[in-house]
Amino acid sequence: MHTVYIVLLIVVESFACPLDLVHMGSGICVLEIVDRVNYCDAHRLCKLEGQKRGLRLLVIGTNVSKIVQFIVNSTHYPTRIHSLLSNRKASRNLWQTHEAKYTLKWLMADELNWADTEPAGDGEQIVVVFDANLHDRPQDIRNRPVLCELSTDPPSDRTGITLFRGSTPLQPFENFMDASLSTGCFLRITSTTILLCGFK
Repeated sequence: MHTVYIVLLIVVESFACPLDLVHMGSGICVLEIVDRVNYCDAHRLCKLEGQKRGLRLLVIGTNVSKIVQFIVNSTHYPTRIHSLLSNRKASRNLWQTHEAKYTLKWLMADELNWADTEPAGDGEQIVVVFDANLHDRPQDIRNRPVLCELSTDPPSDRTGITLFRGSTPLQPFENFMDASLSTGCFLRITSTTILLCGFK
């Protein structure tokens, strides 16, 4: 059983969010889960809480830049934005996210509200939001609450294998992570072949 609280913020705008979600402006509805979890469990919890409500809830993604000014506390909330497929180091460009309508989306600096000294990590990182700015941190951050956002977009109709070397603007694409604190998140799927696994 997970304890769920909503983010209490006052936004001067009329918009109806379903059930116990809170409107953060710009039509963005969020749910704060105060369970202290790791990055991969954050994704799992948003999915589970969405299923309970008959909604599609995802860890906050690119919409975080539209509401970052409301997140003024020092709590680190993870986002779906990351560099787990390519070490970006201090670059503000070409961070990745898996948005609802995209198998993989690449973000440029003007799409992200970075803190003045960020990103500053070395190795593959995830993006977290706190103190009204975005920061990069190793994936192994633990004991963090989660901001889930309501997705009204249908899932991508691009089912199948993503050819990373063919679709990424970054070359070459590494098969192994430089950072020992990041591992990615994986889902175990049973299939007769690797190719069929991609269509699950």
